[in-house]
Amino acid sequence: MNKANKTLFLMLAVFLGFLFYFNWTSGLLPLGSGPDFSSHDDIVRFIYQHQRLPVFPQDEDQLKYTVYGSTRALRPPLAYITSAMLAHLQHFELLNTDGSLSAKARLAFRKGSVLLCSLALMVGFYALYVYFNSYGKALVGVLLTGLMPQYTFIASYNNDDSGAIFSATLLVLALVLIFRRGPGWRQILLLGVASGLVILSKQTAWLLALPVVLFMLLFVRLPLKSGLLKLLTVLLLVLAAGGWWLIWNMYHYGPHDPFLFHLTQALAEKYQRFAGNPAHGYHARGIGMMDLLKNRDGFLTKTFVSTVGNLDWLRLRVAPAVYWLYKAVILIAAGWFAVFSFNRIRARRIMKPDEKREYAFQALLFFMLAFQFFMYMLVNEYNDIQLQGKYLMPVWLPLVILFLSGATRVVDFAEKLILRHGGGSLTIHWSRASLAWIFAGLVLLLHFFSLFFYVAPFYGRVNHEMVIHQFDSIGLPVKAIIFSHDIANLKQRGAGISFESTGNDPYLIVGKAYCRKLTGNRLMRLKIQSETKGRLQLYWVERKGEKGHVSETPFLPGSNEVYLGISLQKCHVMRFDFGTHPGKFIVDQLATARIDIDRHRPPDYLPF
Repeated sequence: MNKANKTLFLMLAVFLGFLFYFNWTSGLLPLGSGPDFSSHDDIVRFIYQHQRLPVFPQDEDQLKYTVYGSTRALRPPLAYITSAMLAHLQHFELLNTDGSLSAKARLAFRKGSVLLCSLALMVGFYALYVYFNSYGKALVGVLLTGLMPQYTFIASYNNDDSGAIFSATLLVLALVLIFRRGPGWRQILLLGVASGLVILSKQTAWLLALPVVLFMLLFVRLPLKSGLLKLLTVLLLVLAAGGWWLIWNMYHYGPHDPFLFHLTQALAEKYQRFAGNPAHGYHARGIGMMDLLKNRDGFLTKTFVSTVGNLDWLRLRVAPAVYWLYKAVILIAAGWFAVFSFNRIRARRIMKPDEKREYAFQALLFFMLAFQFFMYMLVNEYNDIQLQGKYLMPVWLPLVILFLSGATRVVDFAEKLILRHGGGSLTIHWSRASLAWIFAGLVLLLHFFSLFFYVAPFYGRVNHEMVIHQFDSIGLPVKAIIFSHDIANLKQRGAGISFESTGNDPYLIVGKAYCRKLTGNRLMRLKIQSETKGRLQLYWVERKGEKGHVSETPFLPGSNEVYLGISLQKCHVMRFDFGTHPGKFIVDQLATARIDIDRHRPPDYLPF
C-alpha cells in the first residue's frame, strides 16, 4: 500500500471508528441531557418539516421561544441543516399524539452532531499528519480530542457547537496545507469552502477570521494577476458555502441586518417571559478581566473543568485523572512555546529562514488560542456569565499541534539524557516507536474508566417507584400540645382542634410521645378552615440539639386540604406554624399515609 492510500485508509478508519462510537453514545445519552436541547430540536424539526429555513414574521408562530425570548432559528444553521437532512434518511414518527416531538425524532436529530464531530476528527487527523508527517502523532491527537469527555458529549446530542468544531477544523486544515504545500489551487479551493462553512456554523468559529487574515499576510505571496484570481475564487466559494445565509437574511430583513442582530432584539422584546437581572457579566459584580486571570470566583478552574468534561448542565464531573491528563496537555502546549520564545529572545540568536517560518506559524496558532480565550473572557465580563468551555472547542486543533510539538521537545530532551548516561540507540528507538502507542492507550483507558465508573452510574441511577398507602387519621389532641405561642381559646374539636391567633406568629409544639407516630416516609394531610390566608409550616427535630427540618405549603381563606411530605428516622419535637396573620383556625383532621419506595433496575436505554 502506497503512502497516499495508507493515509486515506487511516482517515476513513478514524472517521468510521468515531462515527460508530458517537452513534452509540448518542443513542445512550438520556433525552434532555444536552443543554438547550428543546431549542435545538425545535429548529431542526422546522427544517425537517418545511425543508427550508424559517422566515419571520410568517413562520413566527411555528417556533418555540425560551423565557428570554430567543430561538435557535436566528443562529447560523449548518448543524441544524445537517441534522434535518440526516433525519430524512431515517424512519420515525415525528410527533406524539399530543403534538410533542417524539423520542425517536429527538434521537434522530442527534445524528448531525455525530457526523460533524466524526468528520472534524478525520479532518484533524489529516491536518496533523500533514504538519508532522507522522501517523502516530496524528492518531494521538485525534484520540486526545475525540475521547475528551466534553467532545464526546457534544458529539452525542443535537447542538450547533458541532458545526463550529467541524468548520473551524476544516479551516485550520486549509492553513496547514497552505503552510506546508503552498497556496496551490486545491488549498485555495479548500480555504474558500471552509471559510464559508465557518460563517454558516456559529459565532465561536467566526473568531478565526482575524488569525486567517494574519496568516495570509504572513505566509501567502502571489503574483498580482494570479493572486487576484485566487482571491476572487475564494470569495465566490465563501458565498456559495455559507455567505448565502447572509444574503438570505438581507433579502428578508434588510441590508442592515445580515447577522440578525436587530431581529433577535425585536423577538426578545416580544417573547421574553423572564428578563433576569439587567446587570450582566462579571463587570456588574465588580470583577475585572485581570481578576479573572487570577482565577477570581474560580473562573479559570471552572473553565478548564467544563472544557475537559463537566457534563449534563455542569452537574457531572469525570475521573480526576482525566483532568490531570489534560492539564498536562495544556501546560506542555503553552509552556514549551513560552520557554522556546524566551530562550530565543535571551540568546539573541538569529533563526534560520525555515526555523523562523515554523516559529511564526506556531506563534499564529498560539494567537488563535489566546484570542479565542480572550473573547470568551470578554463575553463573560460584559455579557452573560457562561463558564462553558465548549466555546473554546473550535480551536482544539491548534492546541493539539502545540502540545505535540512540545511533547516532541520533551522526548528529544529525554533522549539526550539517556545518551548522556550511556543509553543505547535501541532504547531510543524503542521509546520513539512505543511512546505514541503508550500515550494513546492511556487516553483510551482514562476515557473508558470515566465512562463506566462516572458517566454510566450518573445516567444509570437506580429508579425508585413510590407507593402511597391508605390515609389513617391520627388526630391532634390538645393534651399532646406541650407549648403554644400567640394562640388563645385552644379547644378540642372531634379529632382536631380550633383556636384563635392573637399575634403574627401562631404556632403549636407537640412532644416526643406524639410526634414519634409520624416517623418514616409519610404524606401528611390536614383539613384546615381559616379566616385568612397563610402558609402552614411544619418543623421537626429528630434529636435534641440537632438542626431542624421543614416542610411547608400555602392555604387560602375558607376550607383547605393541604399536604406535606415528611421523612423522619426519629422525632424529638414537632412544631406547626399557621402563618403570619391573626384570625380563627380550625384543624378538622390530621391524617398520614405511609410511603414505600422500592428500588428498580436502571432504565432500558442504559445497559451498563
